[in-house]
Amino acid sequence: MRALLVLLVAGSATAGTTPVSRLTTKSKADHHVALPKGVSVGGGQYSAVTIGPPYCVVSGIDEDGKLFEDWSLGRDDLDRGQRNQAGYSKDTFGLERLVVHGTTAELERTVVAGTDPGVATHRGHIPLVVVARADDLVVYAYRHRATVFLVTPTHGNGQSTFEDGQDWDPGLVERWTDCPYVIARVVISRDGASKPAQLSGTIEGAHGGSYRVDASITQTSRDPEPLLSVVVRFIDRP
Repeated sequence: MRALLVLLVAGSATAGTTPVSRLTTKSKADHHVALPKGVSVGGGQYSAVTIGPPYCVVSGIDEDGKLFEDWSLGRDDLDRGQRNQAGYSKDTFGLERLVVHGTTAELERTVVAGTDPGVATHRGHIPLVVVARADDLVVYAYRHRATVFLVTPTHGNGQSTFEDGQDWDPGLVERWTDCPYVIARVVISRDGASKPAQLSGTIEGAHGGSYRVDASITQTSRDPEPLLSVVVRFIDRP
């Protein structure tokens, strides 16, 4: 099995290459869970959702009959949910956070019934794989079927740009978020390649700064399987 390959490229950029087979992780679910600490859901026709960092409210996870548990376990190929630090909902919605435990990380997703009093129904844990490191920035990813999701932490607003991936309505998706992380996706085509995706944000610290991450999947005749290529650039450095 090929390990994560990291190399320096021209300028202040770092590149990483990872076989996509390494990105398939096993999610787990918790049932009979409570609302996370610092989260409250008000009553009324539209419930105001009040959260504390580092959680984000994810709306739109019920579009097109998607199953909430599929979303919580990362089995959603589209993942079109909108992420914000606060919101209103009369429907079921998600609470999400990026959790880093030393050298490991996961996406924690909690499904909440939007009606009063706002009851958490179940929680999913999606393990993440490190696909690139550049000073204080770590780029994570996981795979479900033909879709690879990329996750980067950010302090302040972040942005992601990627292809919609729907055959009947292809197009470029641009997302802004005030959450402490950014999510984008790339979809593996039949020839082992993908359209590019981009994530941008800011990392604090002596070795931080504003960054841009470019990701895509390629496969040549020399590669036994598709490879995820990630390039990280700090855009405010000389």
